[in-house]
Amino acid sequence: MKLETLTSLFECNGVRRSGIDFVVRPPAWPLWIVLAALALAGSWLAAEALSLKEEEAAVALAESRLDARRELAAKRRKASADARREADTDPVRPLLDTIGAAWRDDVALMRLEVDPAGKRARTELKAKRLAAAFAFAERLEKAGIVANLAEHKTEPGAAGTQVAATVELRW
Repeated sequence: MKLETLTSLFECNGVRRSGIDFVVRPPAWPLWIVLAALALAGSWLAAEALSLKEEEAAVALAESRLDARRELAAKRRKASADARREADTDPVRPLLDTIGAAWRDDVALMRLEVDPAGKRARTELKAKRLAAAFAFAERLEKAGIVANLAEHKTEPGAAGTQVAATVELRW
């Protein structure tokens, strides 16, 4: 006989059913373990996703900083090229290059006044000896600049006597 028939037979005759269940059911604890493992895995995945988003934000910030540095470097290169171009077209540039080539360590250039429109310049210099001032003017003459030693005077200095001279230039 079937179990359902027996239970229905007992219930019909006024016999109450006892709470005994003869059906074997699997225990519930493996289900709880699986659910806990799933919850743990879900929280770990959420933490990893958050960490990934933070790393992506850091990479994006670094890339934007790198782009800004590249733009700044490009602007500096352009400004440097513009300055070189401007220096090449500067009418005073050849004079300054020639003075720089004629200068030696026995002459100190103290002042330089340039009139580019009149192609004239006036330099004030100091030298240990008058011969060094004349040699400076001579080197300028050899480079194609008319140099006249306009005035000179001997001055006492900390390292001995020195010569202060004024050289007028025309190019």
